Amino acid sequence: RLIELAKSKDIPVVSLETIESQLEAISSINEQMFIRSIEDVARLYEEGIYDAVLQTMNELYLKEQIGMIIPVQLHYTSQYEGRDDDWAEFQEALLDARNELMVENAGQLMDKQSTFVAVGALHLIGDTGLIEGLRNYGFGVRRLPLER
Repeated sequence: RLIELAKSKDIPVVSLETIESQLEAISSINEQMFIRSIEDVARLYEEGIYDAVLQTMNELYLKEQIGMIIPVQLHYTSQYEGRDDDWAEFQEALLDARNELMVENAGQLMDKQSTFVAVGALHLIGDTGLIEGLRNYGFGVRRLPLER
């Protein structure tokens, strides 16, 4: 929707990463981790709590408490053995490494012109998230409340 809106107003749209780099990040993850993730979802569904967990994560997002999404997710998947390494691998490959590239690309764009950046919520949080990354790059970052 954001891309359609920008194009309708003749605002250029630039990607912070390529499809190839996204696929490379995904393919770097151990196949067994993906299998365990699918098994986790199946277990949550069998236990009758999958919808409630998903609803909780959606409510956290809408209440602008995205920093709590990961702890909720970890709470429900950590009850299964061997998941600590899975999270570390996921965070490194699918968040941290990609965030570093996105900060660099966003920073270069922002050095040149006013820029609106849209990313998934998990890319914003933590010491390796885009907010801290852009601060470290030298930009002032402040929170604007979501207007509804």
